[in-house]
Amino acid sequence: MCIVRTGMTSQKHWMNRFRSVDVFDVKADIISMLGAQKFTIRTDNAPLWAHPYKYGAIVQGTKVLAEFGQLHPSVAKQMHIKTPVMIAIVEDINNLPINAKNKKIPVTDFMPITRDFAFIVDNTFPAEKVISTAVSSDKNISEVTVFDSFDMGDGKKSIAFTIKIYPEKNMTDEQLLCIQNIVINNVEKKCNAKIRDK
Repeated sequence: MCIVRTGMTSQKHWMNRFRSVDVFDVKADIISMLGAQKFTIRTDNAPLWAHPYKYGAIVQGTKVLAEFGQLHPSVAKQMHIKTPVMIAIVEDINNLPINAKNKKIPVTDFMPITRDFAFIVDNTFPAEKVISTAVSSDKNISEVTVFDSFDMGDGKKSIAFTIKIYPEKNMTDEQLLCIQNIVINNVEKKCNAKIRDK
């Protein structure tokens, strides 16, 4: 499986209002498929197709589950590509703890619905784990975008993100509230987090 991103992405992001896709977007794509599984990220031994300083491999022990990175500028030039291209590769989709086919963006007649969340977690807790926990909370959640992150100065940090829900049918306010509560409960329990008051 190969994921390729280029161009502009979400307008709301913690770095700036408008931004181009970057290596962290394809990294988040892969992490969203892992649920709450444990993993580490290795940044050495970048392959020839990848930018040596914008590459990572997601591993469990000695097993490489996936690779992600920016297409090397020299490769892009040979292919006459003028915009940065981000790539994620899964050699064997069956190696993913959560089958990636269960997390594909569904074809639906209903518009996606977005909801914003902000959590307070320990400074040392990886933002990626917060994101993957949120995505795995419901089968209809397919995308997460972090739009704000800052150090609160007391050993804690704030992470704010938007989830995108792809409904299979018309959803009531009660059903949406149920998904919101599941996301909050899962992140608070599994990430030792606390929902931030607005």
